[in-house]
Amino acid sequence: MNRKILIMTIMTGALIMSAACSGKKGGETADKTAEDKTEMAQGTPKAFPWDFPEGIALENPEVGQYVLSPYTFYPNEIVESDNPEDESYIFYSTRLNKYEETHSIVGEAEMPNSLIILLPKGKKAKVGDVLLTWWQSGSGMKRAIVTDASDPEAPKVDYLDLDYSDDPDKPSMANKYSNEQLKVSSFDVIEDGKWQPGATIAAFDENKWKECILIHATDNKVLALGFASTIYAFERSACKLIPLHQDIKVGDNVMAVWVGSFKEGYKVTKIDRKIGRVWVERDGKKEIVNILQVVKSL
Repeated sequence: MNRKILIMTIMTGALIMSAACSGKKGGETADKTAEDKTEMAQGTPKAFPWDFPEGIALENPEVGQYVLSPYTFYPNEIVESDNPEDESYIFYSTRLNKYEETHSIVGEAEMPNSLIILLPKGKKAKVGDVLLTWWQSGSGMKRAIVTDASDPEAPKVDYLDLDYSDDPDKPSMANKYSNEQLKVSSFDVIEDGKWQPGATIAAFDENKWKECILIHATDNKVLALGFASTIYAFERSACKLIPLHQDIKVGDNVMAVWVGSFKEGYKVTKIDRKIGRVWVERDGKKEIVNILQVVKSL
């Protein structure tokens, strides 16, 4: 676990530096850098390391559309790592270059379809929608809430998966990149109650409720991205969707995410639904979480 925390700290620092140095074209620069880093692994690939179908069918694939995939990590780790299931996998944005039944080409890498998330072309959003996209001034898969839908195909958003601060003297990354406009066809709308890529799930594993982002689901299996960007496969019966729209009020006792798991004992002290943030407190300590990281009970 400590190794993964170190890895994520380094990656986060790299993303921040990328955004700070790249200006308005930061997303394009970061994505190009990710593509440049992709190297085709040499050697014999190991078997797909998760108990989940490797070659699933993707819905309405179109060559040229944006996708999210760990295409800069997976091809090498599946050859070089002794335990590829324990590695960290960042989902970057790129394009679908060739679609096939079990494996497809994204960027220049061949990837199993189960590790490819399609972002549909021409999707429209409205204020308050929660979207699956990527940090377009940096890189890496993110969920975001729509704050301005004047252009529904290129809405402005606040990123839910970036840290937020309510201290005006110490703004965090979510504050600095608030109301960022997304590219056309660079997002999907997450629907409440739907087992779709980008949804937040709670998975009961190792005697705790792990917070994860759904990658894909079948009738009985779930593939998900968890703490420190580790990929897990769960029985679907062990997982619960976290609702997008919950009747949570100030003063309610809730479960909230701490170090990758939902924990009990929090009380809601403030809610800002426009930016998708909830202030919670436990044992006198305040935390600010996003609306996908709090639930009344599991």
